[in-house]
Amino acid sequence: MTRREPVKMRKALLAGALVAALTVTGAAVVWAASDPALAAHRLTILHGAVH
Repeated sequence: MTRREPVKMRKALLAGALVAALTVTGAAVVWAASDPALAAHRLTILHGAVH
């Protein structure tokens, strides 16, 4: 293992975490927009589940 491999691994993990966060955010927006009457309620549920 070279010295740079752990740095590459860390960067790859951070990139993966960023992609996952953006995917979840995008899915939440689409889910909320699918029924405007329930949008605020759904986002409140999602926010509560995350925290």
